[in-house]
Amino acid sequence: MYEKFRKEDIVVVDLDTKKATISEAISFKNYLLEIIENESPKIILDCREVVYMDSSFLGALVFALKKSLSAKGEIVILRSEEESPVWTMFSLTKMDKVFKLFTDEQSAIDSFSSET
Repeated sequence: MYEKFRKEDIVVVDLDTKKATISEAISFKNYLLEIIENESPKIILDCREVVYMDSSFLGALVFALKKSLSAKGEIVILRSEEESPVWTMFSLTKMDKVFKLFTDEQSAIDSFSSET
């Protein structure tokens, strides 16, 4: 369900699903925690294919973000350019202020090098 590859010290995780729900939330959180602990705390999460995300899955992302930040990393999200209920929800819940959102991979990669 998830594909990953490295770009320097950043792990790019492709969330290859249309619906990110409670049924995947715990296993995906554990997957991200394993990456943070064993590979890199710098993660780009490619959510361009996601059209629905429930609160359980969002909670798993927030938990993983906290772990990543405590390990001197971050999780940034690659989103689609089109508006969808997912990105409306991110805006309404202010998650767009918690996570950095990008529409192209290079900008997401560059965001890590611009951190101080």
